[in-house]
Amino acid sequence: VGASPVSGTLTEADFMAVENGPQTFAEALDAIRDGGTYVNVHTEMNQAGEIRGQLEAEDLPPTDATGGAAGNSLWIALLGLVAAAALVLGVRRFAFQR
Repeated sequence: VGASPVSGTLTEADFMAVENGPQTFAEALDAIRDGGTYVNVHTEMNQAGEIRGQLEAEDLPPTDATGGAAGNSLWIALLGLVAAAALVLGVRRFAFQR
C-alpha cells in the first residue's frame, strides 16, 4: 500500500456549508476544536461510509519559533485517520484483485 493521495491544508475555499452544520469556516473550526466533528470516508462499495473517526482537539503547550505551531495534533489525528482509510481501502482493493 502506498502513500495516501490526500494531503494539504484546509482553507476557507475548501469549506462548504451543509444543512444543520456550521455555516462559516470559522464555525467549522470552532466545531473541530470543540470535538463536534468527524471524518467519514465514503467509497463506491460502501456509500454510507467506509471508515469514520471523531476529530478531537488537543491542548498543546506553545512551541518556540523553530518548533512549529501548537495545535498540530488535530491535523496529525486527521492524517492518521486518512492513513488508516488508505490502508483499509488498499487492502480491500488488493483482496478484490486476487
